[in-house]
Amino acid sequence: MAGESEDPPAEWPPEILPGHEEYLRAFNELSGDRQMGGPIMFLSIERWAERNGLASQDDFAGLLAALSVLDEEWRRKSPNAPKGRPLSPELFDALF
Repeated sequence: MAGESEDPPAEWPPEILPGHEEYLRAFNELSGDRQMGGPIMFLSIERWAERNGLASQDDFAGLLAALSVLDEEWRRKSPNAPKGRPLSPELFDALF
């Protein structure tokens, strides 16, 4: 749920190269903006980029790529991340 934070994995935060601290800041600010433990929502990333002055497509692409890697690693290592198979259309229909 948006705004809720999870306990970070033991190896958190990852080592960030100089000049890329903004990516970790974005991840930390957006990490709670998920649905059912899934990835950070694209629209949230887009809004964050707009509000923080990342106007060029290259800057946004870099942010999106970095957040995707950080988010995947977070969900892989986090004890609170949902485990198991991805939510397929069939599984979704069975649940709802």
